[in-house]
Amino acid sequence: MSSVGGGKKKQISIRGVDEDLYKQISLLARELGVNVGSLINQAIKTFLSLPPEVRTPARLLKAAVEFPAEFTSGLVDSTGLVISDVSSLTISRGDLESVDGKVSFRGIERLEFKEDVDEELFNSKVRSVAYCNEIVIPRTLRKLTVLAKCRKIGKVTETG
Repeated sequence: MSSVGGGKKKQISIRGVDEDLYKQISLLARELGVNVGSLINQAIKTFLSLPPEVRTPARLLKAAVEFPAEFTSGLVDSTGLVISDVSSLTISRGDLESVDGKVSFRGIERLEFKEDVDEELFNSKVRSVAYCNEIVIPRTLRKLTVLAKCRKIGKVTETG
């Protein structure tokens, strides 16, 4: 079976993988809506694209866990749009409706959903929200509906 990059896919077992690290990667894969193999493949591609003098194991893990643009851009085809590393962002109904597929929000200091975002639209367009300091939601969204798609959130505030 061929992969998108032209290489062959086959099941491979890797001995010596740290169990806690695997659990973190597995959780991250679930948050992104991809399988662990896709996440590991993208981490390795990102790592191998670095100049040889900066290729360190710490850099590989950082690429996978901190979501820099060069890492998440490789996952866009399989997960939808990934928005990351913004200090403040306000999302309206029109913003979500303009996206093909689903969107994931990562590493945003303050993420606000406007009053015109209802629960049906939120569920159909938002894949996940992670590593955000504050999420501001309107009363049109139930907190538990939003929290079901969230990981590593500092604070949830309701408006209206």
